[in-house]
Amino acid sequence: MNAGLEQLLRENQCGFRKNSFFGGTVSAVRHNGELSDWFDVTSGTGQGDIQGPPIFNVCLNLAAQRAEENKVLTHGAVLQRAITGSDEDTVVMDTDYADDMALLDNCKDGLQESTDLLCKYAAQAGLCLNAKKTEAMAIAKTKSTSQRPYTEAETVDITVGDTAIHQVSNFTYLGTIISSDGTIDRDLSARIQKALGAYNRLSNIWKNRNIQTNTKIRI
Repeated sequence: MNAGLEQLLRENQCGFRKNSFFGGTVSAVRHNGELSDWFDVTSGTGQGDIQGPPIFNVCLNLAAQRAEENKVLTHGAVLQRAITGSDEDTVVMDTDYADDMALLDNCKDGLQESTDLLCKYAAQAGLCLNAKKTEAMAIAKTKSTSQRPYTEAETVDITVGDTAIHQVSNFTYLGTIISSDGTIDRDLSARIQKALGAYNRLSNIWKNRNIQTNTKIRI
């Protein structure tokens, strides 16, 4: 294990003790009813182990921090331009919740740089990006970005390793639909439909005269 990562785990009080999680244990993989050969387990935490989430968070945050520190082409997406010459632009490279991470940038090359750096430093902690579950999207104020085929300027040809990432017109991040045209119309429509569906599923309660109105309002 990387010495710097080991020290960081200790500093964050993750209960880390080198080679203590699976010391002297072996495992095997069952596939289609057949058991593989047994092999020694030398790293990782147990399924459902209480130490797993904090260690994962430290590793992922460390990878993102090092990626941000080593960016050269850009520093992320500019959220607010500097007001005076002495101020700096407000930028953000990523937003993440648990293992759901979104990398942000104002140009393709900067986004590819962030992706490559994140892959590099995540690998030092034994983590890897799942290219099949990763999507790319260009956000602009034009409707053309929500329609295919995309123009060359609207194409985000990002790769994870040697695998090209699929470009989409919208995707759901933490329950919110983000659209490539920068509007919230699709998200509002989806939320209204969900609320309407939930209301209709309680129709028997609304029609029940034995339930007081105050109780219905509380529901």
